[in-house]
Amino acid sequence: LGGLISKLRTVPIRSGRNAGKKIVIAMFEDFAGSVEAVIFSEQLAQFQHLLKPDAVVFIDGSVDRRREEASVRVSNIVPIEEARQKLSQRLVLRMNSTGGPLETLDSIQSLCRDNRGGCEVLFQVSSPEGWATIIRSRSGLAVDPTDDLLAQLRAVPGVDDLVCRGV
Repeated sequence: LGGLISKLRTVPIRSGRNAGKKIVIAMFEDFAGSVEAVIFSEQLAQFQHLLKPDAVVFIDGSVDRRREEASVRVSNIVPIEEARQKLSQRLVLRMNSTGGPLETLDSIQSLCRDNRGGCEVLFQVSSPEGWATIIRSRSGLAVDPTDDLLAQLRAVPGVDDLVCRGV
C-alpha cells in the first residue's frame, strides 16, 4: 500500500512472550480511506527513522482480521524516495510504430546494458490507427531504473514516454 502516515502511537505489549516490548500503531491513509498499520518490536529498530507524521511511504504486510477493524501487520516500509528503485518490476518504453532512426533500438540496448538491474524492460508500440502492443526483449533486458537512466532513455529519439510499474 502507498499512502501517508497521519498519526502514530506507541503501545506496550501487556502479555505473551513479548510482554514489556513496544509496538507502534500508525494510522495509514490514502485517497480511498485509512487503516491501522502495526509495526512490531522486531521491525521497529529497522523502520523507526521512517515513522513520522505526514511521511509518504509504501508498506508491505499482511491483513490482520482478528479485531473488529482490519489492520495491516507491517513487514516492510519503503520511503517514497526509494520506491521506484525498490518496487519497480517493469519499465515500459512507449514508442510509436512510425518509429525513429534505426539507431534507436541500439541506443536503448546500450543504455540498458550499462545499467543492468532487476527491472524488466518492455516496449509498448502504438500505431496512428489506434492499436498497441507490448513487446518483450528476446535478450531479457533488465535495468536499475535510476533518475539518470530514465533521463537518458527519454532523450532517445523514438521514445515517446516511459512508465515504471510495480506489478
